[in-house]
Amino acid sequence: MSVPQALALYTEVLQDQPHVSLSSFARDVDLPYWKLRDARRHVEQEKARQARQTAHRNQVRDVALANPTYGYRRVQRQLARQHGQAAPGRHEVRRLLQELDLIPAQPKKTRRPSVPILTPLLWPEGRRVQIDATRFSLTDGAA
Repeated sequence: MSVPQALALYTEVLQDQPHVSLSSFARDVDLPYWKLRDARRHVEQEKARQARQTAHRNQVRDVALANPTYGYRRVQRQLARQHGQAAPGRHEVRRLLQELDLIPAQPKKTRRPSVPILTPLLWPEGRRVQIDATRFSLTDGAA
C-alpha cells in the first residue's frame, strides 16, 4: 500500500474510530510511522506549492502574451514590478515560458565547415608559398 493511499484510508478510519492513533494505524498497514507522519504534515505544504506554481504560470502567461517581444529577463522584470517578492525568479520564468511554448528555442551555433587540405598538385597556378629558412641547432643535431 502506498503512502497516499494509506493516508486516505487513515482519514476514513478516523471518521469511524477517532481514537485510533497514527502510530497504531501505521503498524496495522505495515508502513513506517515516520513516512505517514511526514506525508500528513507535507500535504498542506504541497497544496500551497501547487497553488503558487499555478499562480506563477498564469502570471507568466499573461505578461508574455501582453508583451510578445519580451524575453524571459524582461518578463521577469515586469513580474517583479507588478508582484514584488511574490514574482517567480528568472529560471522559473524561463522554464514556464518553454513549457507554455511562448519563447522560441534559441538557434544553435553552427560551425563553419573546415577548408579541405589541397595537395601541391591541386594548387592554383602562380600560388606563392613562403618558407621560413631559420636554422637552429639542437643537442642531437640541426633542425
